[in-house]
Amino acid sequence: MKKIIVVAWGIFSLPLLIACLILAINNINLKNDIDLLQKENWLLMQRAGEEHFLDKDYRIAMSEWSGTTWEGVDIIASYGDLWKDEMEKYYQLLYDELNDDKKQWIVSSQEQWEIFTKYNEELTWQTYDQLHHKGSIMRILTAGIYREKYRTRALDLKYLYEYLTKYPDL
Repeated sequence: MKKIIVVAWGIFSLPLLIACLILAINNINLKNDIDLLQKENWLLMQRAGEEHFLDKDYRIAMSEWSGTTWEGVDIIASYGDLWKDEMEKYYQLLYDELNDDKKQWIVSSQEQWEIFTKYNEELTWQTYDQLHHKGSIMRILTAGIYREKYRTRALDLKYLYEYLTKYPDL
């Protein structure tokens, strides 16, 4: 009788043990992914120098992220939208400051940037896909690609605008 109970307990508890192991492994991977995103964000802020208010707000939002994929995608993509607005603002400000004979350069630059980023996004996505094989982290990484695309361009245009308006006589 004791053998039957031990065997039955082993048969029924094995799937539970496997499920617990799978959950533990997934939590470790998710924690590593969150750490990677936070380190990547910190490095980007350091490279940019002064912390932009959107970077500060983003850092706070990410620190409050519960760890679910959809919440992470929502946070990252929403900051991508905010950076897109910021990029458009500095594009217009710079366009308005440029002399008429210089405006063609910002228009051309923006058109070429859109072409470049389309192909660069695809290359980045394919590289991540090779490593992560379309796992749930790909949704987060794709949102990150979107956010960083507009963040980088916005900061570039902001720098040019501030340079032009700070040193108009040079």
